[in-house]
Amino acid sequence: MTQREAAARHYMEELLLEPGCKNPDGARMRYRVEHSLRVASLARQLARAEGLNAEVLVIACLLHDVAYAELGPQDDWREHGRMGARMVRPFVESLGFDRQDTADLLAGIALHVDMCADFPCEKTVTARSVCDCDNIDRFDVFRQPLVLHEAHFDELDTAGRIAFCDERLRQTESTAYFPLATETARVLWADRMDFQREYFNRLRAQLKREREWTEDTKC
Repeated sequence: MTQREAAARHYMEELLLEPGCKNPDGARMRYRVEHSLRVASLARQLARAEGLNAEVLVIACLLHDVAYAELGPQDDWREHGRMGARMVRPFVESLGFDRQDTADLLAGIALHVDMCADFPCEKTVTARSVCDCDNIDRFDVFRQPLVLHEAHFDELDTAGRIAFCDERLRQTESTAYFPLATETARVLWADRMDFQREYFNRLRAQLKREREWTEDTKC
């Protein structure tokens, strides 16, 4: 990491892990830190492949979810990008980037949830790539056990598990051609979509075999 990237990581970890943050769920805050680090790693990979400013994109991805430290249980999670950009502006401005890089960094954080900011900004490739890296991580291999856990998959009966697989496959097809800012992001996204299809098709096939076996062996 560069010195500025290391400072951004430290700043992010302090915000999300400090005892006084509004979200008391320590496990979820640790997940946010780990997620932010994975997204930042994707950012470096993408920036190098596309010739973007890696330091700017990495720092934007390190900071993109810091607003969860201030997001109370009743707050709208869709605001966390705009809220985060407001929170980190003084820190980002202290890093010494030029005007365009500072603007890209803050815009990327503000826009990453729904592509809407609450201040005038340009939707540059760098700014849009924060959202791309965030979404690519959400469909990666690491996320799958968490998806099943959050859906209480182990508590569902076989029919419910098959229905869950069907819904995940439907969601995959509906997002497979999600608009992305770069060719590198499109390649990474296609890889994640292929993984989703293979994983849930194979899981559904296994569940159907188990259901058929159970029905065939009933007394």
